[in-house]
Amino acid sequence: MGASVRCTQVLGRGGWQLLTVNSPGWGQPRAPLPPSPLPGSFPPQKQLESYLNTLLEMSAYRDYHAMAEFLDVSRLSFLPDLGPKGLEGLILKRSGGHRIQGLHCVGHHQVCYRWSKRWLVVKDAFLLYLKPESGVISCVLLFDPAFSVQVGKKPTEAKYGVRVDNSCRSLVLKCGSYRQARWWGQQIRELAASKGREHLQRHRHEGFAPVREGTPARW
Repeated sequence: MGASVRCTQVLGRGGWQLLTVNSPGWGQPRAPLPPSPLPGSFPPQKQLESYLNTLLEMSAYRDYHAMAEFLDVSRLSFLPDLGPKGLEGLILKRSGGHRIQGLHCVGHHQVCYRWSKRWLVVKDAFLLYLKPESGVISCVLLFDPAFSVQVGKKPTEAKYGVRVDNSCRSLVLKCGSYRQARWWGQQIRELAASKGREHLQRHRHEGFAPVREGTPARW
């Protein structure tokens, strides 16, 4: 594969600057040059906002995976039926952890599990992860009274790990640093305690889902 020229545009004190970096071909679409702003016309934040909105109007950039990662969005971010946008990002998740009666994995050595890169989405009543390449949802973990979040090597048996539990699974995530792991753990815990607090307690008939009055149903 031959070399290509990658152009990255950076907003500095003097306005937009074009940086040219020689790198292997990435296959990404070429970013348009933003218009040169007049001195003192708009603050840098507004220039950046305008430029990003211009990029998002182009399907080539709107559908480009690096743009989605930069903005922490996915195709599930703004679906009304799934609730408000929550926490999202790329993580490593460990296989296994399902609580299935009669099925156990003996030991916690590396031969028993594998790490996979997944896009994690945290909503107001659940969290899920999907495959970044295809967008296929791999697992949904509901908030329920057994829900808990732990951070650290001892509960996760992984460096910079985050462990999320409910009554059906113990999901272990791995981050790039301890600070990032603490941030993920704190954000998931706070989102569940605020927007998902109704699901963390027992309800009628020992259910974890709150009663919804006037909800259409059919037997």
